Amino acid sequence: MIFSTLSEWVNRPLVGDNPISQARLRVQHLVALLNVLVGIPYTLMMVQTDQVLGAAITMAVMVSGLLILFRFSRRGRLELGGLLLALGLLSGVVTVLWMKGGVPRNSGVWIVLIPVLASTMTTRRSGLVLGLLSVMAVIVFWSLEALGIKLSSSMTTTIAFQMELSDRVVVILTITALLWTQAGVWNAVVGRLDGLVKDLQLQIQERRRAE
Repeated sequence: MIFSTLSEWVNRPLVGDNPISQARLRVQHLVALLNVLVGIPYTLMMVQTDQVLGAAITMAVMVSGLLILFRFSRRGRLELGGLLLALGLLSGVVTVLWMKGGVPRNSGVWIVLIPVLASTMTTRRSGLVLGLLSVMAVIVFWSLEALGIKLSSSMTTTIAFQMELSDRVVVILTITALLWTQAGVWNAVVGRLDGLVKDLQLQIQERRRAE
């Protein structure tokens, strides 16, 4: 009951039952929710370590994600909404990596997920662009490391452990939710195609009998 009501609310802005639009809109809601779930604890942890700039950027990504969802995505502008959400997520991930000391840290797994999320909530071209931007971010972090420029983290061991625990749990939940939303849509597509094939077969049989 709860899942059906939630699914109905998520799909309400869509006109018709285009499965691709449904899949994109669901992932955009997932990313907006992800920004909140990750943004709140990260903001609090950064405030505790006096990383005001990082906390402000993370909070901005979280709030802007919700604004983008309701201003663009839920008003039918899925491509623009998805692109802005993906860019916001990338900026948040880069900020966290910078504050934590670079890609080798546990949060580096997020930058791998960005192209995947972007490709499933917007166009293939936008997904490719986000993939290239993610690669560029990794190259920048690697270059700084190779040049001996250390991005030292000012976080205590306890805060770093809490962030790593948060990363691992949320990444697992994100992948599970992503696969669940996509599987639900495409299972419906396959079921609809099976129904159409059966209808066509019946029509062919009736025509043959009539002949």
